[in-house]
Amino acid sequence: MELDDLKSDWKNLTPDPRTTEDLHRMIHENSHPVLKGIKWQMIFETTLFTLLLLVYYSGFDGDQKPFYANFLLVTAVLLVILHNVLGYLSVQNMVTGSDLRESLKNYLARVRRYAIVSVSSRVVAMTCLLLFFSSTVSFSGIRLLALLGVLLVISVQVYVLARIWKERIRSLNTVLRQLSEQ
Repeated sequence: MELDDLKSDWKNLTPDPRTTEDLHRMIHENSHPVLKGIKWQMIFETTLFTLLLLVYYSGFDGDQKPFYANFLLVTAVLLVILHNVLGYLSVQNMVTGSDLRESLKNYLARVRRYAIVSVSSRVVAMTCLLLFFSSTVSFSGIRLLALLGVLLVISVQVYVLARIWKERIRSLNTVLRQLSEQ
């Protein structure tokens, strides 16, 4: 009876969805879920930052702000956009090793570096945005509380972004571990 149970279990066993062929397809078609997440984040952020650049001068009184505030804002936004595009292009090429496991290790290292630079550049961009919007404001009372609220929101955004990158890296580590077990 145990043999029949074993045969039945074997027939009902679902295969691992990530076969070696699936992994090869993901690498060559650049269709890994982590890469898709990075792509959509890049498109979303680049679109929003581009819109900000288009409207900041007239919509947010950039003409009444000091030169340094305008310069910092434009420079920070352009650097974030450039970072997004170059970072995406650098992590897009997954095959950089002699075999699949080595390529995934190299890719994971690049994604880790990109994550650190991504979070850091976001902090710099948010700081420049804050300097731009507060450059002509005198802080007292309720305005100081509003500034603290904005700092809290920025801190939460940076935390969430760091968590997103941590989850992406964890996902890649899981795939690497599964690949090493085969």
